[in-house]
Amino acid sequence: MKIAVLIGAEAYQAHHVADIAFELAGRDGVEVEILALLPEALAEVRRLERSPADSAIARRLLTIPPHLRLLQRARLFGSLKVAVLRARENLSLLSGYDVIVTPTDHTRFIRPFLNPCPSMIYVNHGIGGREASYSEKYLGFDFVLVAGRNDEQRLLEKRRVRPGRYGVIGYPKFEAADRLRKGQEPLFPNDRPTVLFNPHSKRALRSWERFARPLIDHVAGTGEFNLVVAPHAKMFGRRPRFVWRRWERLAVPGRVIVDLGSPRALDMTYSAAADIYAGDVSSQIYEFLSEPKPCVFLNAHSLDWKESPNFPTWDLGDVVDTPAAAIEAIRTAQERHVHYRELQARRMAEVVDKTPGAARRGADAVLEYLNRPAQSPVMFLLSDLGTGGTARATMMIVNGLVERGYDVSLVVARGSGALTSELDRRVKLIELKAAAARGAGMLSALKGLVATIKAERPVRLVSAGNHMHVMATLAYVRAAVPGCSLILKMTNPVERQRSGRFGNLLRRGWYRWAFGKADRVLLIADSTRGEMARTYSAAAAKLRVVDNPYITDAMLDAGAEPAAFEPGRLLAIGRLVAQKNYPLMLRALARSRELEWTLDILGDGPLLDGLQSMARELGIADRVNFRGFVPNTVDYLRSAHALLLSSAWEGQGAVLLEALACGCPVVATRSTAAVGDVLGEGRYGTLVPPGDEEALAQAIATELRQRSKVSSDARKWVERYRIDAGIRSHVEALGLTETRAC
Repeated sequence: MKIAVLIGAEAYQAHHVADIAFELAGRDGVEVEILALLPEALAEVRRLERSPADSAIARRLLTIPPHLRLLQRARLFGSLKVAVLRARENLSLLSGYDVIVTPTDHTRFIRPFLNPCPSMIYVNHGIGGREASYSEKYLGFDFVLVAGRNDEQRLLEKRRVRPGRYGVIGYPKFEAADRLRKGQEPLFPNDRPTVLFNPHSKRALRSWERFARPLIDHVAGTGEFNLVVAPHAKMFGRRPRFVWRRWERLAVPGRVIVDLGSPRALDMTYSAAADIYAGDVSSQIYEFLSEPKPCVFLNAHSLDWKESPNFPTWDLGDVVDTPAAAIEAIRTAQERHVHYRELQARRMAEVVDKTPGAARRGADAVLEYLNRPAQSPVMFLLSDLGTGGTARATMMIVNGLVERGYDVSLVVARGSGALTSELDRRVKLIELKAAAARGAGMLSALKGLVATIKAERPVRLVSAGNHMHVMATLAYVRAAVPGCSLILKMTNPVERQRSGRFGNLLRRGWYRWAFGKADRVLLIADSTRGEMARTYSAAAAKLRVVDNPYITDAMLDAGAEPAAFEPGRLLAIGRLVAQKNYPLMLRALARSRELEWTLDILGDGPLLDGLQSMARELGIADRVNFRGFVPNTVDYLRSAHALLLSSAWEGQGAVLLEALACGCPVVATRSTAAVGDVLGEGRYGTLVPPGDEEALAQAIATELRQRSKVSSDARKWVERYRIDAGIRSHVEALGLTETRAC
């Protein structure tokens, strides 16, 4: 197994990953090479070597094209790591490894360009960071190593890592720093307390501009305490050397050290030697607090930090707003530390595992992950995890697949939606942040989807509903990932009355092209197969009917109980969108004012205000209750007199199946042949012509006068759509039986 340990940024990252590289190199069957962007990083690796065996590990610098080398020397744009990593020579080099282990999160950006793509493992080099630290960067890696349970919890909550795809190992830098400190001389030849001034690299967070010179001048003039000025290693990485020299000249022997990037600023020399910390929000605070010590936090921008999730450590010491206040707080810090010592110790225990052997645990976790049976990734595409039937069915399917051991990712165009909390934690959730969840605005995320497909390299790319097919097909063609099959799942009819003749002609033409690119086309109703085969004869062999997972045991149990409905209590379930044609339902109900009825509408959507206004105009507002999205509808179905469905079109109508399972009678418009299928052409429920207000009103009135009884045949029929049966149906239709993982 060839493993590249890549230090693709500044030299400080070597202290987080070098010991893991050494541990991996000592394992049987593993060949390790250390790659670095900068010579300084390899110099730090040499300093960290523990034995001659570590010295023998191969290492090399990445190739830096001449124009990028010139820009690096100018120190205006940092290390230009992404541009260097994407250089052709480096992509070719990195593609030759089986695994890349790296603390450089930007490495994820080159994943679409590696061929073949190695497994990519990220070593998180922070501890207990700000809210912004728990970003989507983790989703760009196959496996992640984190320092402690606090990070684990936060990452799981935000769905940045998945169970089985991370390891909690501790902080290897602690042990590396302990080795380097042995035999070091004291920083100052006196017994005055030493203060570490550690500003953040980002201007919006750092205290440098406001606090650096006043602190230096005070200590230089008074000698009241010792001062180490050691900003984050990145801060001066984009500044010319003359800027460094201007600040370094402010050092005062025996009083002030100004270190803008020497090895001692990287290896915890200063955080270990200092008695008091004075700085900004930074994960480096936990390096200083390896043992509890006084802290003073510098609020240079007068931020309301108590209400912000970006300042998780500022309760561990005094917070001050001015240089004068900082000097006074430093003066009393050791005396006031009694108020913070216990909290610091408790927080440190929560945030990082300090048990010896972090690097060994890191190597163990990496190899344990790599030695698992290979999984073939499956990617589903969905507009969002909102409240629609397609979203719920897809959520059930991907949950069922990961339960069976498949490696599944779910890509949503925009937002997470109401069903996110029900998504299995083992499903990798990727949000594209499109301008809109549906329609043309979705195409703003096309480039991101292409990159995602290239990075994830799925063997099956499944567009879960009609609304995703345009972007899915375009992205599939542009990504051109070898071995990837495109599968389009038809959840609604191709043609619609509201689209007009020309619109439907365009639809047919586009779908003919898309079906030509797809390997399979899934249909959710038997009745649509014949019509689709006639319309798209070239794709007839690709058509396959699947059963969506809709029906739960709770629904069937409700249907098996004696009827306990409330007479006249009608129910409608579905998003408040044009497809559901709620105006038809409201007008039909208004014709039956003389009868006793109420209507509960479960669903949300853009038409809420308009429908509420319509109900008032029709004089039935006091009978119509808009309940919003209800995640579990079983209780409503069990107590309803009947379910109403007035859709202009439906792919199948999941709510019809759910109603039958619960023993609730149905009145529905026969908007498509699929609806007729579900209701057995009228054997299992009442069907009326689509758009026929009078017929719908008569059917509702008939049902109100004499409630129908759902037959045992209907309940037996809907068992075809039980959750487990629907998932098995999709496993077979997707051809996954040969790729099942342990």
